[in-house]
Amino acid sequence: MFWWVLLGYPDAFELGKDEFFPRPGQVVKYYREQKMNEKGKAWTQQDLAKVLGISIQSVGETENRDVGMSYERRQFLSKLFDIPPILLGIVSTEEINLLVAQHHQTNKVAVISTPSYTGRKLVIDPQEYNDQLATYWQTHYSATAANTIAEMFIKLDTLYRELPHARDGQDKIQTLLCKYHHLISRIFFDQHMHEEAIVHLDKALFFAEALMNEELIALTFKRRGWIRPYIDDIDNAVDDFEKARKYKKLPYNLACSILMEAGNVAAHEKSADTEKYDKAIALIDKGGNMIRSAPDEPDSHFLKVQLNDYYYHKAATLIKAGRNRDALEEIKLINNHYTPRGQITTGILQAQAYFNRGKYPHAASVAQHALEIAQEIKSEVNIARIRKIFYQLRESPYKDSSDVARLDYLLST
Repeated sequence: MFWWVLLGYPDAFELGKDEFFPRPGQVVKYYREQKMNEKGKAWTQQDLAKVLGISIQSVGETENRDVGMSYERRQFLSKLFDIPPILLGIVSTEEINLLVAQHHQTNKVAVISTPSYTGRKLVIDPQEYNDQLATYWQTHYSATAANTIAEMFIKLDTLYRELPHARDGQDKIQTLLCKYHHLISRIFFDQHMHEEAIVHLDKALFFAEALMNEELIALTFKRRGWIRPYIDDIDNAVDDFEKARKYKKLPYNLACSILMEAGNVAAHEKSADTEKYDKAIALIDKGGNMIRSAPDEPDSHFLKVQLNDYYYHKAATLIKAGRNRDALEEIKLINNHYTPRGQITTGILQAQAYFNRGKYPHAASVAQHALEIAQEIKSEVNIARIRKIFYQLRESPYKDSSDVARLDYLLST
């Protein structure tokens, strides 16, 4: 089924040469024939030729061979025949993938296997799904996986359909469902869709608890607790991390990540004072010490925990505590050849610390660099973080500078 049919548009078009959008000529012909003229009759090729100032033969080539479909002409024809822009390729593929993902989410009903399952062998290869999951995570860390989210939902659908019929390997299906919900949540979070991200973590928690898998339960609480502050739900975020910390027999990378993120989130509490900040930093330091002494182990949850993460969390908490000079010293320890997301985080932390110290040109410069990377990988959550720094600069004595105007321009585009 083509994505446009899934979204409720006519099943009347072939796939175009770009192998994503429907054939534009067929779309134009379909909607031309739906439009009535002043006599109540359908528009003809002759009518369209007259409007465009071209021959009837040229209209035929447009409709039959997709000739002459410039972007400007698509926009005009969309308005003339009331054609949904999405069918003429005027909307980006990223927006369409998110629409498809939202459609799946809206229409998804979680199915959990019961004693009455039909009972047959698996018809999917769990290892193949695991391998694909690893590829998706790698794509997410290096750029953005938002353009593959529709593909992920198809895999999720397949897993849900398979679950009630599994005789052997039911636990494998539930584990995959949990992990795919984790990944989709992460992508929604990156696209600044926090409520949707939490919905998927709630579903992941359902499967993790059904499996009684302590690692997956702790991981889910950790990831949900990290997102909650973005919707001003600090109390529940702290509660999620307290639940995650109850599990002791965890891989080093997961245990380290829980401690550092718990400390970072605790610093966001409205009642935070010097004592609470010190306790938060102590948690982060404990996580950092664990990273330094951690043995080599598989990264089965795609956490990619490194010493840089320790510096990030500590710097962020120091900034919250008003210790901006100390935060900048911590940031100097970060490996600058880290991932694009790491470079963005470094820039955002530096910009905030510089701003707080009144070093506005430095703040604007590093914020601009971080923004350019964030826009390149389409990380909406980080673009939103940089926008907050821009708002601060716009209210500062540096507001009329060309640097702040440049940030304004980049954010507007």
